[in-house]
Amino acid sequence: DALLVPRALKRLGAPVPDSFCSQAPEAQAGILLELGRNIYNTEGEPLALMIAKRMLVAQNIGAGHADRAVKGVLSAIAVGCGLGVFMFGAGFLGGGFLSSFFTSDEGVIAQSAAFLRGFSPECVLTCVLFSVIGYFNGRGNSLPVMAQGVTSALLVRIPLCFFMASLPNASLTLIGLATPITTVYGIVFFALCFAWMKRARRRASFI
Repeated sequence: DALLVPRALKRLGAPVPDSFCSQAPEAQAGILLELGRNIYNTEGEPLALMIAKRMLVAQNIGAGHADRAVKGVLSAIAVGCGLGVFMFGAGFLGGGFLSSFFTSDEGVIAQSAAFLRGFSPECVLTCVLFSVIGYFNGRGNSLPVMAQGVTSALLVRIPLCFFMASLPNASLTLIGLATPITTVYGIVFFALCFAWMKRARRRASFI
């Protein structure tokens, strides 16, 4: 059955839009492969940035230079976002062109480009989030990182994907947009945590 895979996914509750179900099996496989490849390539560099920031922050905190750790995080965010802007432009404006390097199937190219239009803001936002995660891990504050990871997945990303897929004109663009929206939640979450920690340190200094 040509629709066996998407039907099975929908029965399991996965947010699969009807436009995806109408694709030929080869197009479905190509779409999934292309999306996975793009996600992997996009997340690799921010992950390395997070690990590097974790080490840098830990070294500076241990040496008593907390201000230098913050400056390092801000520098990493600036550099990462600067490079991420180019990746955002390539994915948002040239998703079809990039996909054409991997396939000549017009259906796969169109669906891949649609997903990248929604997902591409993540190329900029994830540089901010991963740098901040590296900062908190470097300070040894792993509890906020765990809380953000759990809540963003269970309370934001998954429900948002289901909501996007349930819309009348659901598309891979809307589903892809769930990822950067989730990242915005993570950035706001850590901003509030940082403000709370800073306020707590000030109160402790007066005691």
